[in-house]
Amino acid sequence: MKKNKSTVNNMKFLRMFIRIAKVSPLKFIGIYASFLFSGIMFTIVVKQKQMVFDNALEFANGNIGISIIIYMIIALFFFKLIEIVFNYIGNFLGENYDLEASQSLFDEVHRKINKLGVIAFEDKENLDKINKSYQGINCAVQFINSILDLFFMYLSFFITYGIFLASISKMLILVLVLIFVPVLYSQFVKAKIHGKLEKEIAPYRRKYKYYEDAAVGQKNFINTRSLGAFKHFRNLVMETITIMQKLRWKTEIKNDIYELSARFLSLIGYLGILVLLYRLVMRGEISIGSFAAIFTTVDEVYSLMEEAVVSRLGGYAMSYGKINNYLEFLELEEEENSESIVNGNIDLRNISFAYPNTENLALEDVTFNIKLGESIAIVGENGSGKTTLAKILTGLYKPNSGSIVWNDDKIKQVSFKKISQVFQKFQKYDMTLKDNVVISDPDNEKDNELLEKSLKQVGIDSASNTFPEGYDTMLSKEFGTVNLSGGQWQKISMARAFYRESNLIILDEPTSAIDPLEEDSIYRSFSKIINGKTSILITHRLAAIKYVDKILVLKNGKVHAFDNHNNLLKNCNYYKELWYSQANNYN
Repeated sequence: MKKNKSTVNNMKFLRMFIRIAKVSPLKFIGIYASFLFSGIMFTIVVKQKQMVFDNALEFANGNIGISIIIYMIIALFFFKLIEIVFNYIGNFLGENYDLEASQSLFDEVHRKINKLGVIAFEDKENLDKINKSYQGINCAVQFINSILDLFFMYLSFFITYGIFLASISKMLILVLVLIFVPVLYSQFVKAKIHGKLEKEIAPYRRKYKYYEDAAVGQKNFINTRSLGAFKHFRNLVMETITIMQKLRWKTEIKNDIYELSARFLSLIGYLGILVLLYRLVMRGEISIGSFAAIFTTVDEVYSLMEEAVVSRLGGYAMSYGKINNYLEFLELEEEENSESIVNGNIDLRNISFAYPNTENLALEDVTFNIKLGESIAIVGENGSGKTTLAKILTGLYKPNSGSIVWNDDKIKQVSFKKISQVFQKFQKYDMTLKDNVVISDPDNEKDNELLEKSLKQVGIDSASNTFPEGYDTMLSKEFGTVNLSGGQWQKISMARAFYRESNLIILDEPTSAIDPLEEDSIYRSFSKIINGKTSILITHRLAAIKYVDKILVLKNGKVHAFDNHNNLLKNCNYYKELWYSQANNYN
């Protein structure tokens, strides 16, 4: 039996409520218990005002003494003080709780992102969902606050105040509803309008962020200036802002029309209360005290109702789309965890792969075998599928068809454990030299001997002037310390891979930013570095392949040849063409 969309959404919102409530249950209960008593105390204060006015009239007529009036005023002061204290406690606890709840939801989003398959980040729709989820976190906390405020503070007030009004005249309840319903309707309409807006605006928000970073972001600033492209990106930023403003403007016009009409009807209800009060007191159906108590609080009641509907429900209406996007993101399919450790022969059988939202195969029917401890190189022209194949071998991508067999065991998913890799786009962490390396294997406690060995293998001397504080040197220009070259960063990324305890090492263009002499030195010690581990080298520089056992030649996503260097030169014209096209550049 299929659940309808409304039921599914209600279940999502219920789970969100439970997640937020579980952050600190005692504090959560304390907040809304305070608001509940605050709402009840408001009506008690109104009732006490009535008694003060009635007794003041009795005192003026000489029917009671001054002591009763003083007692009534003191009681009014006491009740009002209790109302203020409860309201203050609720707000104080709520402000602190909001921060804790937001942090908890951010952590949940981060953990969810970590559980997504890497291929999910190649899909534009998923990137939009991630962007939207962050927008929805604060809105989710505010939404829960608004709903619970309505139930515990405003609803308790409206119920008790409604009972109080009904005890005077049932007609007053009807007018109270006349104020409330039109405004409530307008907010639900706003929820739908803003939900649609959020879906339309999210892609433009992501474009805006990208163009802004390209124009003035720290990483892109120099390149943008040197190309003279600042004006181009500025124009793109302004165009994107204009589109977003038009979408918001169109939405706000609709909102204002609904809200204006609803407020007009509410105003009629407000005036109706005043007219009705006047008629009731003139007929003698209510006391002067009742008239004065209601008359002096009707503005406050109207403000509370407007606050409840416009600020609370209105805030929800404005945020509904963002909250729903956050909840939809949490429903994304997660990648299965695998404990299949890479160790042994690797056999790829008829592997095919296509990126999301494209029909073109990046890899097609790829079949080859790597023996334990064997080193191979993968070569081919740009776009031949080299990096894609590396990501499949590491378990980052799952093939669309075919299988990977490790030691005769066919598995769907490979564990990242025991795999080291260096990709073309390596990460530069704003951390110390030591942390930049040991982050590849943080769960294993090791002394600095392996750290020093890994650094020396790639030609980094931690005692040199480049690193004034040795292992503790902060590698970040933002923190006013060391600013490394691209080649030095690439060496650190390689040291990171060598430090990690692994059975398989994959190096994707690991020396593209390193000068030829140092590159040759690293490759000469390559066999010592890998120390009998299975290794895969992806490179455009064919001079490096003399240090590997076999070479896989890819062409248009297919295996063109797989053999050692000498045999390929004899038997593969495509490989020979690649080899001599580079060799001739050095002649």
